[in-house]
Amino acid sequence: MCIRSVFRYLRFVSEGNNPLLFSQKFSRHILQVFVIPISFWWKSKYSFLKVAIKPLLAMKNKTTNGILFEIEVKYSSGTPMSERPTISSSKDAYEQFKKIWSPTLELREEFYMLLLNRANRLIGWYCISKGGITGTVVDVRLVFSIALKSLACGIIFAHNHPSGNINPSEADIRLTKKLTDSGMLLEILVLDHLIICNDKYFSFTDESLI
Repeated sequence: MCIRSVFRYLRFVSEGNNPLLFSQKFSRHILQVFVIPISFWWKSKYSFLKVAIKPLLAMKNKTTNGILFEIEVKYSSGTPMSERPTISSSKDAYEQFKKIWSPTLELREEFYMLLLNRANRLIGWYCISKGGITGTVVDVRLVFSIALKSLACGIIFAHNHPSGNINPSEADIRLTKKLTDSGMLLEILVLDHLIICNDKYFSFTDESLI
């Protein structure tokens, strides 16, 4: 019998003044005895499941009309992997980014990433942030939550400089190092980071900065 079924049963058979309070107390006991030890084991072996388990534990006492909220992590794909493009160079990555970039390439900064499997075939792409004329914010936690949920083995980043200057700033270099170091901890390779304009680009990997 699943825990949700136990909750329904307890609410049905309880005849006290506050059956919901009784079921909540019992649920805390069940979560402490069964769910928490299991979460530690899964978190140490498959770190991406921490995304799904920790919110469930944090929300175990927050109910609306007796409903316990469940967090789900899903991945779906409709294209066979053999039909997806392979990214083998910075030029390949640049061509893919040009296809997905918004029409505001010369107006404001945006930050995108390509997600790749172990054979460097393209799983998909994601827009991390859209900013202003001179900058955009990148949350490293958001970046790798997407990479983990898509089971990516490698990622390639890109952002644009509306000014047309493709040389990296000190902030660009620090961010790239932060992303690379974070990827190493999760065994997700940061393969490149491009700074792109309409007709040219800068590659951190080609310039030996990664």
